[in-house]
Amino acid sequence: MSDAPQTPLLQPDGEYRASMAAASTTGAGPRAAVYTFEEMEARYKRQGGTLAEKIFGHDPLDFWVGPFYVGLFGGTAILGIILGVLGYFYQVFFLESSFNPLATALQPPPISAGLAIVQWGEPGFAWQWTVAWSTIAFVSWMLRQVTNAIVDQATVHCQANPGWPHCTMAKPALIGGGSSAVANGLKLDSKKNT
Repeated sequence: MSDAPQTPLLQPDGEYRASMAAASTTGAGPRAAVYTFEEMEARYKRQGGTLAEKIFGHDPLDFWVGPFYVGLFGGTAILGIILGVLGYFYQVFFLESSFNPLATALQPPPISAGLAIVQWGEPGFAWQWTVAWSTIAFVSWMLRQVTNAIVDQATVHCQANPGWPHCTMAKPALIGGGSSAVANGLKLDSKKNT
């Protein structure tokens, strides 16, 4: 730690032990060790021990891109984000031809479709596509956070949003049709929403 002299002091338990507080200029107690960036990077940027490796026996994406860890679940999260956004822009540019992403809302499939997966080009396809890939992205990102905690030997703290699966999957399944799901996006045309 430090080369400062350590003076034995009477502790609350009645024993004398060395304390750095006497050598501290602020009296705040022991100082933390100072690490360089290279030392911290060597400690935290290590391969192996990932969640995907524990589940599947191998993690093909166990590498870093600059300061960012990728991992299998990071890769699937990126894939889910890209394909979910493409589904939204498919609705904006090809189905509605509005060319304004803020004026488009993804509408769920009609009630006549029930819980069936609608075909390409039918009403509700872009909504199902975007919801499926967004769910994959959310779950993958959560598993990526678990992987980071496991590799860093930290406590796993994952915050899951229970509203997302409820509104997009559980509610339509319980009611019996995708049209009861929450639409994704905001329609800014006030004449159509009244």
